Amino acid sequence: MARKASARGEKRGIGDQAVVARTGKTWRQRFGLLDRAGARNKSHQGIVALIAARYAVSPWWQQMITVTYEQGRGLRERHETAHGHQLSVSRTLALSASRLFEAWITPRARRLWMPDAKLVLGKTVRRKTIHAKWVSRGVSELEVRLTTRARGRTQITVQHSRLTTLSSAARMKEYWAGSLAALVRALETGAL
Repeated sequence: MARKASARGEKRGIGDQAVVARTGKTWRQRFGLLDRAGARNKSHQGIVALIAARYAVSPWWQQMITVTYEQGRGLRERHETAHGHQLSVSRTLALSASRLFEAWITPRARRLWMPDAKLVLGKTVRRKTIHAKWVSRGVSELEVRLTTRARGRTQITVQHSRLTTLSSAARMKEYWAGSLAALVRALETGAL
């Protein structure tokens, strides 16, 4: 069962002051309006449509209010999307995007730092993005983004989505943190 968010917004990350500034209502007020409009019995898309029809807020805020409401009312777990659970792990490394890209797309190199991976590579954009299917205990999806930063550093972000449970998302978050650390060790020691 999902953790309940309080009506004051402690579990949300966006406090009442910010939500009032952007939408004109506190979280408690928003939740009350949505409850009275029957949002508890609507799909995600139905709640978004309800907000869009009744309240003058941007599409981004329509989604934010909907997800926050769903989490607060126990209709959605944290990190849950319409297609399962997702996670994101990001690190900024003192390595070039080219080296990181090659370490991901070359099977031999990948086995050195991610030996148990069951990956099927999809579309890639050299030194920018890698899409892949993770085929272990079902099929989930990966998107790896490489963003060049100052002084030869690169931010690597692994987004893993379509995971079936919150516990599998937590397990994979730990896996990716360890795998990125192994990648750094392999590159720094010259194994790659």
